[in-house]
Amino acid sequence: MADLVYCILDTETTDLAKGTVQPYICQIAAVKFTREANIGVFNSLVDPEIPANQWSKEAMEITGIGPEEVEDADPTMTVLYKFAKFMVGVDHLGAYNLPFDIAVISAELQRQGLEYRFPWAPMQYDVATIAESYISSRELVQAVTGKRGVKQPKLEEAFKFCFDQPMEDAHDALADVWATVRVYRHIMGWSQIPE
Repeated sequence: MADLVYCILDTETTDLAKGTVQPYICQIAAVKFTREANIGVFNSLVDPEIPANQWSKEAMEITGIGPEEVEDADPTMTVLYKFAKFMVGVDHLGAYNLPFDIAVISAELQRQGLEYRFPWAPMQYDVATIAESYISSRELVQAVTGKRGVKQPKLEEAFKFCFDQPMEDAHDALADVWATVRVYRHIMGWSQIPE
């Protein structure tokens, strides 16, 4: 039996999600791997082809990505086409807060009338939910305790909990993907793979 292929993805966007209106993607990254090895990396800035005044200052401060950083990037549909080719053969798709990433990718596809033509993996999981369960089952739950008890940890908190060191370069899609891969592999009890 062939090894299952896993993929962790992350997107960075031009704004924060507000209700049912989804922001535009400005970076997308993913890592494909098996239990034993890294088998592929995808990382691309994305030109969302929107006016500069539609970019949120808050999102630009968080990601460090603005109109100037993507002016030479491929447009959204070109990047999503390349990403779809990268996704072919993936058995398990995950992300840290997967519902957000699925929603923004789906919104971009829907804007082009292509929402039903993306090769989504048959198995999908939210690593944030897995991390929450993992951390809450440990003795040191105070590491991510909020006002109402154990809360779903941010990626930086889950990383610190798992590795007792701070995460670097948060909110760069590729750095977030590698951190999520490490957290997921740690929780699963798998050995780490080099980047």
